[in-house]
Amino acid sequence: MIAKTFYQFAHPMEQEPKFTERERTAAQRQDLIDKARAWSVAQGATPDAEAEALYARYVGGTLTLQGITDALRAADKQRMKPERRAELLSPNDIVSLS
Repeated sequence: MIAKTFYQFAHPMEQEPKFTERERTAAQRQDLIDKARAWSVAQGATPDAEAEALYARYVGGTLTLQGITDALRAADKQRMKPERRAELLSPNDIVSLS
Protein backbone atom coordinates (compact mmCIF):
# COMPACT_ATOMS: atom_id res chain seq x y z
CA MET A 1 0.00 0.00 0.00
CA ILE A 2 2.84 2.40 0.78
CA ALA A 3 4.45 1.76 -2.63
CA LYS A 4 1.18 2.49 -4.41
CA THR A 5 0.67 5.71 -2.47
CA PHE A 6 4.23 6.81 -3.20
CA TYR A 7 3.84 5.89 -6.87
CA GLN A 8 0.66 7.93 -7.12
CA PHE A 9 2.39 10.83 -5.40
CA ALA A 10 5.32 10.58 -7.81
CA HIS A 11 3.04 10.19 -10.83
CA PRO A 12 -0.08 12.28 -10.10
CA MET A 13 -1.42 11.98 -13.66
CA GLU A 14 -1.59 8.22 -13.24
CA GLN A 15 -3.80 8.13 -10.16
CA GLU A 16 -6.70 5.74 -10.16
CA PRO A 17 -9.50 7.29 -12.28
CA LYS A 18 -12.82 8.22 -10.69
CA PHE A 19 -15.94 7.39 -12.67
CA THR A 20 -19.51 8.66 -12.51
CA GLU A 21 -22.50 6.39 -11.84
CA ARG A 22 -23.14 6.00 -15.58
CA GLU A 23 -19.59 4.74 -16.22
CA ARG A 24 -18.81 2.56 -13.20
CA THR A 25 -18.55 -0.74 -15.08
CA ALA A 26 -16.56 -1.70 -18.16
CA ALA A 27 -19.86 -2.49 -19.94
CA GLN A 28 -21.18 1.01 -19.20
CA ARG A 29 -17.93 2.58 -20.42
CA GLN A 30 -17.99 0.43 -23.58
CA ASP A 31 -21.56 1.56 -24.28
CA LEU A 32 -20.53 5.22 -23.97
CA ILE A 33 -17.58 4.68 -26.32
CA ASP A 34 -19.77 2.85 -28.84
CA LYS A 35 -22.18 5.79 -28.86
CA ALA A 36 -19.38 8.34 -29.17
CA ARG A 37 -17.80 6.36 -32.01
CA ALA A 38 -21.15 6.14 -33.84
CA TRP A 39 -21.63 9.90 -33.44
CA SER A 40 -18.14 10.58 -34.81
CA VAL A 41 -18.69 8.33 -37.81
CA ALA A 42 -22.05 10.00 -38.48
CA GLN A 43 -20.18 13.33 -38.52
CA GLY A 44 -17.70 11.96 -41.08
CA ALA A 45 -14.81 11.22 -38.72
CA THR A 46 -13.31 7.79 -38.16
CA PRO A 47 -11.31 7.34 -34.95
CA ASP A 48 -7.67 6.49 -35.65
CA ALA A 49 -5.57 3.84 -33.91
CA GLU A 50 -4.44 6.32 -31.26
CA ALA A 51 -8.04 7.18 -30.35
CA GLU A 52 -9.02 3.50 -30.30
CA ALA A 53 -6.13 2.77 -27.90
CA LEU A 54 -7.33 5.55 -25.60
CA TYR A 55 -10.89 4.19 -25.78
CA ALA A 56 -9.61 0.75 -24.78
CA ARG A 57 -7.82 2.25 -21.76
CA TYR A 58 -11.05 4.03 -20.77
CA VAL A 59 -13.10 0.85 -21.06
CA GLY A 60 -10.39 -0.98 -19.09
CA GLY A 61 -10.74 1.57 -16.29
CA THR A 62 -7.30 3.19 -16.49
CA LEU A 63 -8.33 6.48 -18.14
CA THR A 64 -11.23 8.90 -17.77
CA LEU A 65 -13.23 10.59 -20.52
CA GLN A 66 -11.41 13.80 -19.68
CA GLY A 67 -8.14 11.92 -20.07
CA ILE A 68 -9.19 10.86 -23.58
CA THR A 69 -10.09 14.44 -24.47
CA ASP A 70 -6.84 15.83 -23.07
CA ALA A 71 -4.72 13.22 -24.87
CA LEU A 72 -6.45 13.73 -28.22
CA ARG A 73 -6.19 17.52 -27.99
CA ALA A 74 -2.50 17.30 -27.13
CA ALA A 75 -1.90 14.92 -30.06
CA ASP A 76 -3.77 17.23 -32.44
CA LYS A 77 -1.70 20.19 -31.27
CA GLN A 78 1.50 18.24 -31.91
CA ARG A 79 0.39 17.17 -35.39
CA MET A 80 -0.95 20.58 -36.38
CA LYS A 81 1.96 22.94 -36.92
CA PRO A 82 1.14 26.70 -36.94
CA GLU A 83 1.59 26.99 -40.71
CA ARG A 84 -0.90 24.18 -41.32
CA ARG A 85 -3.42 25.73 -38.93
CA ALA A 86 -3.19 29.00 -40.88
CA GLU A 87 -3.83 27.12 -44.15
CA LEU A 88 -7.00 25.61 -42.74
CA LEU A 89 -8.45 28.92 -41.55
CA SER A 90 -10.81 30.59 -43.95
CA PRO A 91 -11.34 34.38 -43.96
CA ASN A 92 -14.66 33.72 -42.18
CA ASP A 93 -12.81 32.13 -39.27
CA ILE A 94 -10.97 35.34 -38.46
CA VAL A 95 -13.06 37.58 -36.25
CA SER A 96 -12.34 41.25 -35.75
CA LEU A 97 -12.49 42.48 -32.16
CA SER A 98 -13.13 46.10 -33.16
